[in-house]
Amino acid sequence: LWGRGAAIGVVGAWFFLIWAPSSSFVPIATELAAERRMYLSLAAVVAVVVIGAWVVLERMLHRTSDGRTPAKWFATIVLALSVALGYATVRRNQDYQTARTIWTDAVAKHPNSPTARMNLGNVLLAEGETHHAIEQYNEAIRLNPDFAEAQYNLANALVAEGHAETALPHYQKAIRLQPN
Repeated sequence: LWGRGAAIGVVGAWFFLIWAPSSSFVPIATELAAERRMYLSLAAVVAVVVIGAWVVLERMLHRTSDGRTPAKWFATIVLALSVALGYATVRRNQDYQTARTIWTDAVAKHPNSPTARMNLGNVLLAEGETHHAIEQYNEAIRLNPDFAEAQYNLANALVAEGHAETALPHYQKAIRLQPN
């Protein structure tokens, strides 16, 4: 569309050209929260939505001719959306208050992610909740038996609980999976 001179093509190009240097079409398994990559690129989409909403609202109001100006309607809609999105932002920011809340949220949203499970285990271990950390490491290993880092972290947690002989096979598997 951009090559044909269509205005919407500029928006599409804006989106992809800004997004391209910071992203890829291949998902990165170790990066669970990559929404930050979209912020600047989404400005193009937001601009189109805002302008489109204004045009549609203006056309609708000219048909109804109830005396209200499109600006008043538009301001009301923007205010309502701002309140709703502001509330959603406050709720999301609560997830980012501590490492524990981030990884607890990640596990809740992606229970089959071995990386999220392992990272929650790391936080729990650092907070002295070794038993719960071991549960998370075991779940990460159940989801991905060849996850060397989870094997290693489980072994460390088992040693911390005084179970060195139980930890040994996990250390050995971690070394076998990732000799470095």
